[in-house]
Amino acid sequence: MSKLWFFEIHNFMGLIETFQAKAVLLKGGAGIQYQWPEKGGKQMWHVRERIFSQDVNKVEYDQNGTLVVEFKPRPKVDEEIPEDFESITYAYSLQTSRGFVEFRDKNDVVIKKISEKWIAVENLPRMTTGEYPNIRLMAKRADIVNVVVTNTCIVIVGNA
Repeated sequence: MSKLWFFEIHNFMGLIETFQAKAVLLKGGAGIQYQWPEKGGKQMWHVRERIFSQDVNKVEYDQNGTLVVEFKPRPKVDEEIPEDFESITYAYSLQTSRGFVEFRDKNDVVIKKISEKWIAVENLPRMTTGEYPNIRLMAKRADIVNVVVTNTCIVIVGNA
């Protein structure tokens, strides 16, 4: 069986263009992967990666027929994590799946905010705080082992 990738460009009106290739290369960026099971008799999974148009510089085939999605250059990350934070709050955007992380001091004042990153959380005890529409997830400094910031993501590792 041959495996074929489909790369579809959509706008608010629907499908604009479809590319097909046996291989796809995301160059200088990343996609948000999500999946769901097939409904019906056949056992099968659908997997997609969402890529936002504002992040893409160009889409073209290379000499081998690989579809290359080239991302716009992003500035290098030089994010310092505050030493003296007592807790973090964070939330995800329903529009982009990216979010923000706020580092807070002992008086619950924001001392630093890192925005527009995908947030990965591992082994972190957390609770909700705030009221709609400002509901956030919150974690205490004592429960956080490490925070890593990359160009596209912030990873928060807990001690649970």
